[in-house]
Amino acid sequence: EFRKEFPNKELYIDAKIANKGAESIKLFAQAGANLISVLAGTYHNIIKKASLEAEKHNVKVVLDFINADTLMQTAQEAKALGAHAILLHRASARGEDIDIASNWEDIRENTNLPIFIKGRITREILEQEIKPLRPHGVVIGSAITDANNPHLEAEALRKIIDQSN
Repeated sequence: EFRKEFPNKELYIDAKIANKGAESIKLFAQAGANLISVLAGTYHNIIKKASLEAEKHNVKVVLDFINADTLMQTAQEAKALGAHAILLHRASARGEDIDIASNWEDIRENTNLPIFIKGRITREILEQEIKPLRPHGVVIGSAITDANNPHLEAEALRKIIDQSN
């Protein structure tokens, strides 16, 4: 339905694939996805099979670092595993904020893949913490969906993003 409604937009599926990588990629690709997440902490053979299947369907694998054991090593291995981008989480749950700024250089120095950041991103966090890092992109959810006026909040966040370009 999303593909029908938005035929010219990239469609990211936050699937967090941990098993049956090739089968899952095929399913989501057939549904119209362009980018599909695979968990970085899963077995390397699952990531590789998912990446090979993604190539067949002209879609991209985003390696989701939410369960990565070591950020630097995983960043080094990402491209060899077939990933096209990396997704870092500021927070996986309330109270579990990850200090991305202190890990940013280590991750950035160990990969040339695009890096996206997500995790309870507000205007303040976008402006003060994320904007200086200049990631390839951000994933913003609840700041917009939980806002009293989602349209105005999305516009405000977009202005901050546009100012960094």
